[in-house]
Amino acid sequence: MCPLARYHALELSAIADELERMGRTVEMIVPEADRGQIVPGLGGRSHHVWKPETIPTIMRGAEGFVALNDWGPSRAIYEWCAANGVPTFAKVEGVQDFDDVDTPFVRRPYRTADHVLAQGQNDVRALDRPSVHIVGNAHLEELWQARSSIKPVTPTLAIINSNFTYGVLTEHRDDFLRAAISSAEAAGIAVQISRHPADTLLPEDLRTRLASPPLSELLDGPVVLVTRFSTVIYEAMARRRPVVYFNPHRERVVTFADPDGAFASAGDASTLTSTLKDILAGWRPSDHAVERFFGAQVDRETMSSARRAANVIHELSRAG
Repeated sequence: MCPLARYHALELSAIADELERMGRTVEMIVPEADRGQIVPGLGGRSHHVWKPETIPTIMRGAEGFVALNDWGPSRAIYEWCAANGVPTFAKVEGVQDFDDVDTPFVRRPYRTADHVLAQGQNDVRALDRPSVHIVGNAHLEELWQARSSIKPVTPTLAIINSNFTYGVLTEHRDDFLRAAISSAEAAGIAVQISRHPADTLLPEDLRTRLASPPLSELLDGPVVLVTRFSTVIYEAMARRRPVVYFNPHRERVVTFADPDGAFASAGDASTLTSTLKDILAGWRPSDHAVERFFGAQVDRETMSSARRAANVIHELSRAG
């Protein structure tokens, strides 16, 4: 298994636990360049450090290979596995631009792995390829399970999600943030920016707005989330926090193009202001609309996502 970020390590470790209960041996391999930020998520699990030239040695005897994406640094391992008859698996890590419509380069996500571990029907429809297995999303499932105990609250703070990362629409970030800030202030609500760890340094005038706590903690408070395309929309839904999908830069990926009553949307600053005023006045999506939208992205069953993923890997890997 190859985690490429700390949260990858957490998710893959849970799947590894399930595979080990089935009698399978699991080894973690960590790219040398990112070791420092990944290893803390392994919870003390031993790991190998790999570089491209050590792939044949690291992968010797492997019965299967699992990561959370099949492009980026791990693609070299997927290609080695394809050439050497090792079955490969890629677990969809969150909402995706599967067709690279807003991505400035061609990734073809989840087309290299032999088998895809999907979150729900949205992934299946978007990928339209053989061997896609729905296994859910452990993190989002956990948040949803706690939803019934959370009461809706009137927001006192607008959280602006700065998530223009990995070269995707990054030229629009500062205009997006400034428009969101001015809209929130016009609506009469305080503003803070939550910056994705991979987002680049903000200009000085925006840095003064940065929130210190991570977004996961901020969403536990009385907030409204304003964001572009991002998995955090589902995190906010699970926490009963209102969401505005803000798209003044006209991103084309269709996941959030139709709110279907599950969240609010705005395509310009004036619409965002009026939308935030409506939320402050009490507008909320219906529970039915939220559950329908969330359920299309994240399939939920009694069996845990980690166990469902492990079952597929155990069955389809070489010794399964």
